[in-house]
Amino acid sequence: MAKARKQAQERITKRYYADCCNCTAHFQADKAEDMQKRCMRADVDVERYGKAKNAGRGEGVQKIIGRRRHKYHAKKCEVDGIVFDSHKEAKRYRELKLLQRAGKISDLTLQPEFILQDGFERDGKRYRAIKYVADFQYVQDGKLVVEDTKGYRTKEYLIKRKMFLKNYPEIEFREL
Repeated sequence: MAKARKQAQERITKRYYADCCNCTAHFQADKAEDMQKRCMRADVDVERYGKAKNAGRGEGVQKIIGRRRHKYHAKKCEVDGIVFDSHKEAKRYRELKLLQRAGKISDLTLQPEFILQDGFERDGKRYRAIKYVADFQYVQDGKLVVEDTKGYRTKEYLIKRKMFLKNYPEIEFREL
């Protein structure tokens, strides 16, 4: 369906250029410029993109690109040799490191994992445990605190947050 739509669009475009100046050179130039723009957006070499695209095996455009854009436009960031999923998370890490040096918090842990529901087996099928991985965990004023930096609150996150609050009432949960 998408291929047919693309072919129809190309026919219309060719017809427009034929009416305009009776040559297909403009059409080919625009097509190449469009590929160039797509490659610039994804940081890809144009020649390699064209080869993978024309290979027709459904392979490799993503493999060639090397780095994909995040679904929610978060950009990975590195601080102290640690790669964070977003700039917001990295900024919060720097703040927590300062608080730890000042003695306001202690036992800073990155990516702590909490089991929300144990794995089980039913009718011969194994179901994995449901886990929640927060961004930070630390002790402040003798109380355990778990923090999560969020840019976008997904449905999965909201459900896991509810389960966390029910299963771990003694832990203070903060969302930034």
